[in-house]
This record gives sequence, C-alpha cells and structure tokens, in this order.
Amino acid sequence: MKHCFISGDSFEDDNLVWTPSAGQLVSEHYGYKWSTFAKAGQGNFYILNTILENIKSKDYKLALISWSSINRKDFITAFSNWQVTSNVDATKIKNSHFSLADQIIFENLNYIALAQLIFESLNIPYCMWWSYNDLDQTENKKCLELIENIKDKKTFFNFESSSYEHAKSIKQIHSYDGKHPNQEAHRRWSLKIIDFINENKK
Repeated sequence: MKHCFISGDSFEDDNLVWTPSAGQLVSEHYGYKWSTFAKAGQGNFYILNTILENIKSKDYKLALISWSSINRKDFITAFSNWQVTSNVDATKIKNSHFSLADQIIFENLNYIALAQLIFESLNIPYCMWWSYNDLDQTENKKCLELIENIKDKKTFFNFESSSYEHAKSIKQIHSYDGKHPNQEAHRRWSLKIIDFINENKK
C-alpha cells in the first residue's frame, strides 16, 4: 500500500461536512492511502510542525500541503497543546525600522521553503497550495526572493490565489458557515491540482 501525507488547516481536516477534501481526492486519484494531520483553526507553524514530527512515520510516496492564513500565529502551550492567536498583537512593536507585514510574510514563506527542502531531502514528491491567501503585496527584497524560490520549484499550485478564492469564484462556498469550500469546490480544486502535478512531474 502506498501512503500519502496530508496536512493543513480545516480545509484538509477530515470533516464530514465537506469531505472528501481536495487532498484526499488527489491521494485517492493516485491510488494512495492517505493520512491527514490537518487541524481546524491552526496556522502555518503548526502545519510545518506536523511535517517535522510525522513525515518519517510511514514510507510516504506523496505529500499534499494546504497552507493556512498568514494572519494566524501558532503557540505551543505549557500543556503541550497548540493555541492560535492573531498576529495583530505584534502591532505593539512601535519601532519604525521594523515592518510588521513583511515580518509576518517572511516567517510564513520560510515555513514553506523549509517544508519544500524536507520533502526534497527525503525524495518525496509533493504539492502545495493556499487554503486562504492573504499574502499582501510586499516590496521587501528578502520576501520577493523567497517567493520566487518557492514558485520556481513548480510544486506550489496557483501561488497567487487559493482554494477559498476558487470556491468563491465558482459559487461553491459551504452554506453552514460561508467560510469553507463545499464538496463540489473540493472536487474541482482537486482536478486542478492533479493536472498541475501531472504537468510538472520531473
């Protein structure tokens, strides 16, 4: 049995309301048994940590990562569980030498770049995308360099958009909360991911 590693936020959580998720559908398309470490409400540091802790637990043949909003900040608590707060607290930094927006973007881009290096070092094919993309415009040189490095690998699908934006554009947002793609949106997004993977196979 071949195994597929999946992580992300609620979009890839194994939630009966909208499953099968896009990642699950992609995994099943290739005949892989999937394991998901996605968790609702979590941010990108949590997602990176799931990779660090679990990627060697099985002989994974594919990894699928749905990156979350950059406006979530993950913390490991004294009780060894994960909590999330908003990056808004960082606005308390008053030194004009610092750019809050660029710092948040730079941190999240580094999580993505590190995940790419991990998969490549283990020879695990992978594909990534945004669940929510609130990557605001930046002119910071280091951020722009990282963005180009991430995109140049041809393993990040539709970097400028997101699963959520796609669901909105095709009017397939789930009615229960108006914040998640429904099953049809997941199905259509998975087809786009499959085409992207097939086009960029090395």
